[in-house]
Amino acid sequence: MRDDIKEKIEKIKRREVPNGYVKTDVGIIPSEWKVKKIKDAVVIRNDLRTPISEQDRDMMEGEFPYYGPTQVQDYIDCYTIEGPSVLIGEDGDHFLKYKDKEMTMHVDGKYSVNNHAHVIQYKSGCDIKWFMYVFQHRNLFNSITRQGAGRYKLTKDALSKLHMQIASEKEQQKVISILESFDKLISLLNTDITKKHNKKNWLMQNLLTGKIRFSEFGGEWEKKYIKNVVKEGSKVRVTDTSAYRRITIKLNCGGIEFMNTSREMADSRPFYVRTLGEIIIGKQNYFNGSIALVDEKYSGAICSNAIMSFKVQEKYCDKYFLLYYLSQNDFIRRKSFFANGTGQKELSEKDFLDFDIIIPKLEEQRKIAKVLKLADKEIELLEKKLEQTKLEKKVIMQLLLSGIVRVN
Repeated sequence: MRDDIKEKIEKIKRREVPNGYVKTDVGIIPSEWKVKKIKDAVVIRNDLRTPISEQDRDMMEGEFPYYGPTQVQDYIDCYTIEGPSVLIGEDGDHFLKYKDKEMTMHVDGKYSVNNHAHVIQYKSGCDIKWFMYVFQHRNLFNSITRQGAGRYKLTKDALSKLHMQIASEKEQQKVISILESFDKLISLLNTDITKKHNKKNWLMQNLLTGKIRFSEFGGEWEKKYIKNVVKEGSKVRVTDTSAYRRITIKLNCGGIEFMNTSREMADSRPFYVRTLGEIIIGKQNYFNGSIALVDEKYSGAICSNAIMSFKVQEKYCDKYFLLYYLSQNDFIRRKSFFANGTGQKELSEKDFLDFDIIIPKLEEQRKIAKVLKLADKEIELLEKKLEQTKLEKKVIMQLLLSGIVRVN
């Protein structure tokens, strides 16, 4: 970063106003920029919104998108809006996640919008994409009202009174062009990640069922029971949870993550230490892909008995092969669950150990696991690149939309 930019940032941190800048309701910005209320900068066209129930939409299947506050809700056979707009949510809990979730969305073509998003359209002097980026990750907490537990609302009146900074139209276009280049890269990375996931799913469907075999392997696969290839996981129980990190399993085979302290303290279940190499499964969410392998990062952490664990006896079965095998959607759907005392469906540990699996010899298992681990690595690298690109975009947005970095 250039020294002059660093100097501006340091001055602003000290609440000093650099030369050529002014202090305004939206912060310190270049002196030639304007500050306007949203009602004076853009047009709020909520009169174009069309609330249509899900039941009615089921009878209106078509090609035109029907938008909610953050994404497409459906595709229907008619439209009420044509041309570019920016949507910003009217209600929902996404207002609390503004740092990670995008609060605004650009839409174009022929479409309809439900009554949970404000429709923003162009007024002379402010490009709606400039509006979109200014409010994409803006904290609106002081402008929203609460409507019951977890329900928040940004009314049209509150939105219209918010202030925003506006650069010259020429500078707006240059900033928009830079940020759009990041959006294009993010879109390409998301597409690549989807393709890699589809490739991995295809490999799993074919390699883990023996539909496709490696040329060096032959012979029939054997039927075994899970209880014959695993042993019990760690039973070291912890009474003082404050000395440990707690882990849980992300859904859809998304791996493991640490949980926050407040949730640790709130859970009254018994806790057990998890050790390196254990396969852990969420009893209530196995059918949603809640399965993972404990690696070095999470070894020594704890989880409650809502998550079962076991160690693979690797003289019989490769642990990575078994992890992938048990992660197959088709395999999960075939297995039984029972209702616990709360009425929720839960995987029975006893039943789980009696599940039968059809597996090849150990060397073929290892070869299959190696291919699938490589597929996971490709996905992991792309996901890291995606997160880095999103972070870079946020930094650039902050610098450009505040005028700390100028492009004219």
